[in-house]
Amino acid sequence: MKKGKKIMRSFKMNFISSVDRPAQEPAEALLLKRRDSELDDFERLLKSGQLMLTSDKKGHSHLIDVAEEGGVTSHNTASGAEYGHSHPWVKTMDGIVVIGAAEGHSHSLIEKRHEPEDDGRKLSTEQRRVAAEKGDALPDGGFLILNEKDLVDATKAFDRARDKGRVALHIERRARALGVDCSLSKEGRPTLGKSVKDDKLSKEQSMEDKDKKTAEDMVKKSELQEAQAELAVAKAYGALSDVEKAHYGDLDKDEKSAFLKLDENGRANELKKANAEDPVAYTADDGREFRKSDDVRLVEEVKKGDEERRKNAALAKKLEDQELTKRADGELGNVTGDVDVKIALLKAVDGIENEDLKKGAKEILAAANDGMSQLFKTSGHRDGSAGNAETKYESLSKAYAKENDVTIEQARAKVLDTPEGAKLYEEMQG
Repeated sequence: MKKGKKIMRSFKMNFISSVDRPAQEPAEALLLKRRDSELDDFERLLKSGQLMLTSDKKGHSHLIDVAEEGGVTSHNTASGAEYGHSHPWVKTMDGIVVIGAAEGHSHSLIEKRHEPEDDGRKLSTEQRRVAAEKGDALPDGGFLILNEKDLVDATKAFDRARDKGRVALHIERRARALGVDCSLSKEGRPTLGKSVKDDKLSKEQSMEDKDKKTAEDMVKKSELQEAQAELAVAKAYGALSDVEKAHYGDLDKDEKSAFLKLDENGRANELKKANAEDPVAYTADDGREFRKSDDVRLVEEVKKGDEERRKNAALAKKLEDQELTKRADGELGNVTGDVDVKIALLKAVDGIENEDLKKGAKEILAAANDGMSQLFKTSGHRDGSAGNAETKYESLSKAYAKENDVTIEQARAKVLDTPEGAKLYEEMQG
């Protein structure tokens, strides 16, 4: 190596421009590039519309990679110029390429930039640019494929592609990356095959379904066991006596469970033990039991209530008895029989629910009472003996009433039952 010469060890070549008069006359270069089975980069750029040509000025034009946001054009030499040149350029917010001046002139783009391949997706320019840089989409941002769903959608949108060959190769490459078989037909159409993930997904789904079913079975089994336990508790509780149910209500959860497991003798012993430890201090008229441990003020209030109810009940019964006695004397005064029997008879008639039957029963009692009253009316006699018989009969009745402390009507009936009364009755009837 000659002294003073430097060696470039690394560099990045974006594009190559061949000119007939290089800037350095002795410059020489030999480049070798491996050709892929796919289209080379330059052809791809031309196909995608990324490379665009400027207008012709002074016998030359330049190339611009419009996928970038700015930079310099390709190097070229104007007609009659000694050295070649490039132009600076930028892309505005609206996507318009503005080319700067060089060597006293500038250029404009001579053709419109192609739109991205139509894959049916609504993506922004920035999203497509990022996807293209990652290789998930075409260089122009079309046909973005991130997953198997995108892969299927891309094959469905294949017919709307402008460059079907380029799109088919892109779909095939992304399919390999996603682990999906993909083949190209004779017509160049991509066809998806079985995914290498399918078996794994199927097994995972099967396991998931199995686990889900197991979990559901466990839940159902648990619910069944809970229902059976609740039914057993309900049956055991239903078999308890009222006293046992009252004792059961005072227990906590664990004590209740233990109490229901006892047999009849065991429950009796528990009640006996509980009663011995906390005896009954008062039993209310409605059957409630109050124990020694209960609030004394509550027990006193219950006692007062019971006493008040008893007084009211006694007073109501006394008034009822007085009313019934009065009715017995008035409605059944001429009917033979004890006053208590008559009261019972009136109560029985009053208790008949059917109004028609009640009315008929009262009419029968009234007819009986009226019939007996006719016995004491003078219907006529042939001599004075009948009047004497009536006077004697009335005298006997008054004496009987006074002696036995009964009403005159009751006394008259009793006297008629005697042989002397029967004889006097015959004389009064003539």
